[in-house]
Amino acid sequence: MQSLAALSEAFGDTANPQYFIPFHTHNAALRLLSHPPGETRNIRVIIGEPGMGKTILLLRLLEEFRGSALTVHLFWTQLGHGEFLCYFLRQLGVVHPARDVRQAQEQLSAVLEREFHQARKVIVAVDEAHDLDIEALCELAEVLDCNSTRNKDLQVVLAGLPILKDKIAVPQLQKLWERVSEITVLSPLTNEETASYIHRRLEISGYRGAIPFAPDAITALATLAEGVPRNINNLCRSCLFLATERSRTTIDSSIVHSARASCDIAPRLEEMLSWPRPAFLLPRIDQAKPASAEPPMSRAYAQNAVPVADNPTSVPQEPAGESGNNAPTAHCIRQWFGNTRLAWSGTIAELAAAVEAPETDLAHALQQDCEELRGFGIAVSFREPVGCLRQITLRSLRLLEQTCATEVKSESPQVSGTIPLRPYP
Repeated sequence: MQSLAALSEAFGDTANPQYFIPFHTHNAALRLLSHPPGETRNIRVIIGEPGMGKTILLLRLLEEFRGSALTVHLFWTQLGHGEFLCYFLRQLGVVHPARDVRQAQEQLSAVLEREFHQARKVIVAVDEAHDLDIEALCELAEVLDCNSTRNKDLQVVLAGLPILKDKIAVPQLQKLWERVSEITVLSPLTNEETASYIHRRLEISGYRGAIPFAPDAITALATLAEGVPRNINNLCRSCLFLATERSRTTIDSSIVHSARASCDIAPRLEEMLSWPRPAFLLPRIDQAKPASAEPPMSRAYAQNAVPVADNPTSVPQEPAGESGNNAPTAHCIRQWFGNTRLAWSGTIAELAAAVEAPETDLAHALQQDCEELRGFGIAVSFREPVGCLRQITLRSLRLLEQTCATEVKSESPQVSGTIPLRPYP
């Protein structure tokens, strides 16, 4: 009999288009994105909380049009002033991208004219778009503000966390806001869809036996995972390993609840806002210091890494004399995490690849310098999910304070589904 632990691969990679399952929220978003945009409003926005499947939706869209369009998936959005623009153009095939906006417009126009002349569309998907700082978004808006870019055969899709919706509505981004035709919000799976999701993941992975999850286990999974695909995957994997450890052939609700205690379930934003917040603020961001021009992340790594949860940016230089023995590694974490990111979760190996630090040094820094990182506004916690590698969670203390203050001032209602655009504020 096949070990239940062997089935865990069915709930592994959440960004593999092979596992795209078009439930109500994702199917509606895909239909919307596949529909040709208007001539002047060819920017679409996808909003979703962590783990809702934004990346797999983008990859599925690009896969659908790969034969008839120039498709680009931009995932490195943590770049400094002028660098995202170069990255944007380079991925479109521009060999020597210009930093000057006017020259960049000419280069982009040349790419578009070439593709349109061949009756091909151009689709650019910007993943984790909430990570882009205002300056990068302003540059993008300027580059897209020309005649050749106001064409229905060009489509730009921005995908990110809920904060993205408010970010692109600021006065500095009026030109970008006026180009947005729809904002689509991904909603959680229903209980019935959660059950179907589990069946389909097993089926797509090649499993043809009786489903190992009892009906009460499916009900418990749907409740605990809250309809978030990444949570469903993590919880199912933990259940399969735990059942194997207990020599069980069927997973019931008791195993689900036991697995939940050690499973890495992404916290909802409401829960994160209840975490303790410090009584200090970090120094102002030094916008004059750009980040590295070449993103040190491969496309393959980015598609398999745990998605980050909120807005990174450059951080101030570390004051002399404040760091300990692991200062270089701690500073790398601080520089990569940024000053306004909400949270990140993953393994030591994934974090080491992101910050370009040795795994051993990184593990030591995280364990020995938690208080130092907390002083930077970064809280560190660890989990040992059953059957999974040790999970690290980083969360920003400063952004939680800022978010609470913003929510008190905001009068905007919560949105869901596909919403019409309100007039520019």
